[in-house]
Amino acid sequence: MCLCDDRSSGFAGSACDEILVHTADAVGGLGLAFEPGTALVEGVLDRLFPEAPTDFDPWQTLLWANGRGDLPGRERQSRWRWYSSPPPEWRI
Repeated sequence: MCLCDDRSSGFAGSACDEILVHTADAVGGLGLAFEPGTALVEGVLDRLFPEAPTDFDPWQTLLWANGRGDLPGRERQSRWRWYSSPPPEWRI
């Protein structure tokens, strides 16, 4: 379920994605763990990566979708992109 449904949600989602994955990078570099809230991660996945698998942990899936992690039985993402354009049902 997308956390917001207005046309600016793609920009907000990409900002959230950047903050989440770069925080994980920085915190990981310090040897610490980072585990963001599930609702936020699911919202980012739903908005920016609508075709991402839903049968894995959302945080691990977001890292995978950004080319930063692995999911069992899935190839690592070497080429990825955000889908920040409004979904077809929002277009006029």
